[in-house]
Amino acid sequence: MNTLFINDRIESILDSASTPSALNTLIEDRLAQIDAHFDIADSATITAIITHYLRHTTHYLEEASIQLKGHLLYERCQPLFDSIEAFFQQEKELYDLLYSCYFALRVVEELNDKMLFENGHQLCKVELLRPNLLLHTLIGDPFACKLSDIASELVTTSASLSLGSAVVGQSKATNCFYDLQLRLFAANESPPNKANEIAC
Repeated sequence: MNTLFINDRIESILDSASTPSALNTLIEDRLAQIDAHFDIADSATITAIITHYLRHTTHYLEEASIQLKGHLLYERCQPLFDSIEAFFQQEKELYDLLYSCYFALRVVEELNDKMLFENGHQLCKVELLRPNLLLHTLIGDPFACKLSDIASELVTTSASLSLGSAVVGQSKATNCFYDLQLRLFAANESPPNKANEIAC
């Protein structure tokens, strides 16, 4: 997984001249929901939190990768990380960045839970539930739910992370990016119309 490439894509979109206006419009549209879930009603504070989480996506990915490599488990999860990198290659604008980062962070969150359950070790010291819920709220249902469900399913059906287990056969996560693309962008399961979601 090329985290330098992912980081460059994140920074290029965040540094785009149209991003501040687009993000502010999206936050204002979701402000009531965000305030209800997180008790934050100040759009500037929300913008700072979201930007922080987006910029740190590669940090969470690298931390998870390092922990998996340290336990000799990275190869079992590589198809998942490859799918994340492939997803970032599709990015063109802010909304693409939001759901790419959300999918990446949901995969890391699920891997962290799986590692903790099977081995008693955490992959990330940072709690990802809050940023994931915030990104979920910004993306909106039902697309965010679809992304979340697929991330959970892909990690659940991937190779075991048990330190004592042997890998038998091929991980079901292999080619999961292509499976994800087919399932998300098939009939009536595409992202919401960006023109309606964000006025740049």
